[in-house]
Amino acid sequence: MADGGTLFLDEIGEMSPRLQVKLLRVLQEREFEPVGSPRTVAVDVRVVTATSKDLREEVRKGRFREDLYYRLNVIPIRLPPLRERRADIPLLINHFLEKFNRENRKNVRKLSRKVLDIFLEYPWPGNVRELENCIERVVVMIDGDALSADFLPAEILDHDHQGCLKRKKPSSTDMMDIRAAAERLCAGTDDLASVRNLLLQAMDEIVIRCGLLNKFSQRDLAEKLGLSRMTLRKKIQAYNLK
Repeated sequence: MADGGTLFLDEIGEMSPRLQVKLLRVLQEREFEPVGSPRTVAVDVRVVTATSKDLREEVRKGRFREDLYYRLNVIPIRLPPLRERRADIPLLINHFLEKFNRENRKNVRKLSRKVLDIFLEYPWPGNVRELENCIERVVVMIDGDALSADFLPAEILDHDHQGCLKRKKPSSTDMMDIRAAAERLCAGTDDLASVRNLLLQAMDEIVIRCGLLNKFSQRDLAEKLGLSRMTLRKKIQAYNLK
């Protein structure tokens, strides 16, 4: 059926050694015998394969034939995991919302910054499929038009609660994002003092909220931030973080 066209083989790294030999012959000789038939069929097929495994490592461990690997590895294309292309996440969210709204006759459209931040911070070990399943779950369960964090899977919420504790110092990319946001606030205004106070207050609130979510006692959190417990309590009250 694929003669003269393209044959796509997914998860090529899962192919058994016996089948690897058969595929290698097809690629080399461009012919094969159909199951149950004595005749040999000649084919001219472009083969595209995909795998989530490191095939070079599989070759090293003897689980994938080296000759087949080099036959297939003519034009390699690496698709980075979702955690390495986070700019795609908002686009994918909108796509899946549209899809599952249509399938379930829902109208979930609103996405708060808090929920979006949770999605952007989560590493998505299951890549796009995991994100798709997550959006479907939320759309099916929500009664309303806002995407709520209350219906997110436990592993995503747990990661969000532990995020500040595990997070390393800000990277250069993080600092560039922060600077860009600050510059956007400063653009077009002469009231730089107000902008400065707004940024300082926002950062202060985020750090304190993150510490509370990670179950730091007020005493420990105040010590880490170099504040007195009284000052910390006033900030918690002012930011309505109780």
